[in-house]
Amino acid sequence: MFKVKLWVKQYQKCSNIIKGNYVIIDGVASIVSDTSTSRPGKHGHAKVRLVAVGMIDGKKRELVMPGHDNIDVPIIEKKIAQVLSIHDPLQT
Repeated sequence: MFKVKLWVKQYQKCSNIIKGNYVIIDGVASIVSDTSTSRPGKHGHAKVRLVAVGMIDGKKRELVMPGHDNIDVPIIEKKIAQVLSIHDPLQT
């Protein structure tokens, strides 16, 4: 069971994101499935390419940002629960 608080978030540098981290892309909490970093140019910055899958809709999203930029990271609370019984009112 995931409880996602999208209004509560923190920021993290794009260069520190690894596979399996959670990020917010296009307003949707997503799980990072792949990252790659390009080399900096003569006057440019290194770019980080993130590929992530949405937690709710399952859509694949891509994002390319400079490595020193910050990205939104949701704060997710994970809890474990156990099902004790299932009651079907239609069954007699």
